[in-house]
Amino acid sequence: MSFVVRPRIAVCCAALVLVLSACVSSPTPESEVWEVTPGASFASDYGLNASNSGYIQITRDSGNSGSACTTSVVVGNRSAARLRPAERVTVRVATGEYKVTAEIVGMCPGLMSEQMVHVAPGVTKRLRIRYGEVPGAFGIVAEN
Repeated sequence: MSFVVRPRIAVCCAALVLVLSACVSSPTPESEVWEVTPGASFASDYGLNASNSGYIQITRDSGNSGSACTTSVVVGNRSAARLRPAERVTVRVATGEYKVTAEIVGMCPGLMSEQMVHVAPGVTKRLRIRYGEVPGAFGIVAEN
């Protein structure tokens, strides 16, 4: 009986390592970033007055790993996009404070990160969604 249990444990451990390693990513070079596909973007101009607005740009990390995970992005209380690796969404917003939320959905569910952003007129605030240097390290971080 012990002989049968140990191989199962080893297989389960190996599967867990593979799933967790699929959720690790690396920063995406600007030349390799894609704007999110229209079907995955729910963003519209949140700012009513162009002279009193700025932008929030959220870029998702890339790499061979992390590809099993999709990230849901919310700006304020409005869904902005579902990002795959190396995708970016840019949202025009009225000036002010915004909470930007990133939540993992798909193969790596259950993690969420939030970042407060102050948007000034004509300014683009850049955020990066990273899946971390170690499995399980997930977050949305300010680039500027």
